Amino acid sequence: MFKYIVTLICFWIINIGYIYANTSINNNFEDKIKDLIIKHLSIKETISIDKLVEPYSTEKIFFHAVSYGHIDIVKQLVKDINMKQLRESLNIAIINGYDNIAKSIIKQGLKVNYSIDSGTPLGIASSKGNLTIVKQLLDAGAKYDIKDNDNKMPIYLAIDNNQLNIIKHFIKSGIDINSFKTPETPLIYALKNGKVDITNFLLESGAKYNNSDLEGLMRLYSDNHSILKDLFQTNIPFDVNYVQGGCSCGSSGECYCDYTTPIHTALRIGL
Repeated sequence: MFKYIVTLICFWIINIGYIYANTSINNNFEDKIKDLIIKHLSIKETISIDKLVEPYSTEKIFFHAVSYGHIDIVKQLVKDINMKQLRESLNIAIINGYDNIAKSIIKQGLKVNYSIDSGTPLGIASSKGNLTIVKQLLDAGAKYDIKDNDNKMPIYLAIDNNQLNIIKHFIKSGIDINSFKTPETPLIYALKNGKVDITNFLLESGAKYNNSDLEGLMRLYSDNHSILKDLFQTNIPFDVNYVQGGCSCGSSGECYCDYTTPIHTALRIGL
């Protein structure tokens, strides 16, 4: 029962944080909490109040303030929070789209090039399409090529989630779209995943490709017909007479040949 009361009071404190955030009382933060408890429950004994507040630490109050978007409480407590919790809190703020809270945390000098279970700050903001936070992170030194725990960079997360506005800002900020040293370039990755608009934008922005990239895609179209359809809709030139397949010969000397071209596939699937 006691823990239940504590939980109720603490959430009540969080949800009316704006009352004491702007109060003229010159007490410290803990005293303000006590004042609210006294007023709300008519508790007069100081010892009882101390025991009531003790389980709910400053770190927990800060965490809930971030989670529920209470910027006034965040501003009061942020200077007293360790870097590990600031990292976790920044990611939560970005996930929830709390731009002002993210900005407040970043201002504490937090190094933003880190990866935890929830991802990297820039990766999360890119996947969400939150241009405001993306700009804040880049100004704070966020790197374009930082990888999350799944080995994905922000631009690939932006492609996954169709966040063309983020990709445009990356290009505008001077990112070298051809500098990514990954198995697949952003251009090929976008095309393989059916992001036609992003593919065309990357082409217009100077993204390069080579014949082996296109040949790899053409080899895939028999298993993924949508790739062929997407190729037709992009500005990428490709050989419409590309031949896939070949001949196989058995021990008896008889050979079987099976060749497929884009037109065969297009006719078969009604493109």
